[in-house]
Amino acid sequence: MYNVIVTNKASKELSKINKTNPVEGSKIESLLYETLPNTPNPLILPNAKKLKSQENKYRWRVGNYRVIGEVYNNILTIEIIKIANRKDAY
Repeated sequence: MYNVIVTNKASKELSKINKTNPVEGSKIESLLYETLPNTPNPLILPNAKKLKSQENKYRWRVGNYRVIGEVYNNILTIEIIKIANRKDAY
């Protein structure tokens, strides 16, 4: 099981999403606090994809939003660094 750390920046982005789009916000919270920590290998989820040319960075698709994080397999930790609309995520 992986430990999920949400950075301050990502937390602020999630707060903004919750105000403008509470349905998508709750889906993102479900991913962050239920799905990722309770999945033996969250990198093989159907909505996960490794980012090209960026070592250890993955994205998880949640509707029109992208959750971007760095994965540290040696300590089983995922650090969520960005949550953004898909048009602004990359």
